[in-house]
Amino acid sequence: MVIGAVSMGLSAPVLGVVGTEGEGGSCNGENLVSGAQNYLENMLGLKAAERVFIIYDQENAEIARAFEKAARASGAQVVAYDIGSNRFSPEGLAAILRQATPQADLFISDEEYNALEKKLEPEGTLPPLFSNYDLFLNFVTSKPEETPGRVRVLMTQYILGVATETVRTGHAPGITREMVCFRPNFAQMDSNSKKLVELLKDAKTIKVTTAKGMDLTMDVTERGPVVDVLLGPGTIGNVPSGELFLAPVETGANGVIVVDGSIGLGLGLVPSPIKIVMENGKVVSVAWQDESYENADYLARFNEVLEYDEEASVIGEFGIGLAAFPVVGILLQDEKSEGTIHIAFGKNSGDTPGGQNRSGQHIDCIITAPKVVISYTEESGKAPIMVMENGIFLLD
Repeated sequence: MVIGAVSMGLSAPVLGVVGTEGEGGSCNGENLVSGAQNYLENMLGLKAAERVFIIYDQENAEIARAFEKAARASGAQVVAYDIGSNRFSPEGLAAILRQATPQADLFISDEEYNALEKKLEPEGTLPPLFSNYDLFLNFVTSKPEETPGRVRVLMTQYILGVATETVRTGHAPGITREMVCFRPNFAQMDSNSKKLVELLKDAKTIKVTTAKGMDLTMDVTERGPVVDVLLGPGTIGNVPSGELFLAPVETGANGVIVVDGSIGLGLGLVPSPIKIVMENGKVVSVAWQDESYENADYLARFNEVLEYDEEASVIGEFGIGLAAFPVVGILLQDEKSEGTIHIAFGKNSGDTPGGQNRSGQHIDCIITAPKVVISYTEESGKAPIMVMENGIFLLD
C-alpha cells in the first residue's frame, strides 16, 4: 500500500504490546478526547452542525464518551446510545432503530430488507431508518452470536450511504484506547495510497517474498484496489483506517505464504511462523514452518475456518498496511500496520472490485517485512516495479 523511499521510519513493524500513547503520556481523559478529535476531523470529515449517532456498549463506553465530547466540541449534534443487555437481539435491534429514528416504522420485513440490499432504485422509497443522521459510529465488541443483528444495522447504514451519497459510517470492532490515542498521520497515508493506486493501474501480477521463505505470485488482472484511509461521502469504513486492498483472481494465486505476524478471528499473534501452500488460488496445505514446533490447537482453529465451506480456503484479499501501528494481535489494528501485507481467505464478493468469492467466512493473515513487486500487462509496456522491500515503501 506504499511505494518508494517513503517511510514512516520503520524497517519492519513492531510486534508486541500496544505502547503508543497520546501527548502527555497517558491514554485517557483529555488525551483520549484529543485522539478522537483527530479521527473526527482528519478521517471522518466531521463538520459543524452535522448530526452524529453513536452506538456503543459498556466495554467501549469510555471511547464512545470521548468521541461524543469531541464531536460536540466541533459543533455537531450528538446522540450516544448504549445498546444495553439486549444488544443485537431482535428486541435490542428494535430499540436501536427506535432511538435513532423515533418516527420510523421500525421493523421492515426480511423481504423488504433483502430487496433494498439487492438494489436501490433512484425512484424507490427508502425506509426512514437512521435518516436523521449524517455520521454513524459503532463502538461495540463483536460477538459471533450477534452477527445477524450487527449485519442488519451495518447494512442499513450502508444502504443509507448508497442512497443518500452523503451518510457515512465508522465501524470499530475491537477498537482500544491506544488505537484512538495513536494519532495516525492521515495526510501521509492518503498520499501514499494515491501513489499505490497509480502504480496498480494495468497491473497483471503481484509477487510477495520475505526472508522467512514466503514466495507467492497473485494474478490481479482487472482487479482494482479499494482504499480505506479517509471516509468519503456515502461510504462505510473501519476506525482506525489505514489499508489498501484488492481481490486477486480467485484461481490465480500460487506459491508459499509464511505468516509471521497475526491471524484474525481471535487467533491473534502467531506463536511460530505458519507455512501455507497455495495452488491455483486454493490452500492445499497448512503446517508450522518449523516442523519441530508443536501447537495442534492453534492450527486446528485456523483449519476449522479454512474448512468452513468450499470457498473459505480460496484467496480473497491482498492488502497493504499504511499506518505506523505496531502488530499486537488485534486484526483491526494489525492489518493497518505499515511494513506489513496481509493475505485473506474467503469472502470478497460485494466488498472489492471483481471479487467472486462468496464464502461465509473471511480470515486475514498478517505478513511482516515483505518485498512486493508489481508486474504489468504486456499491452501497457510497463516494466515491473518494486514497491516495498523489507517492509519499507519505495514510492518515489
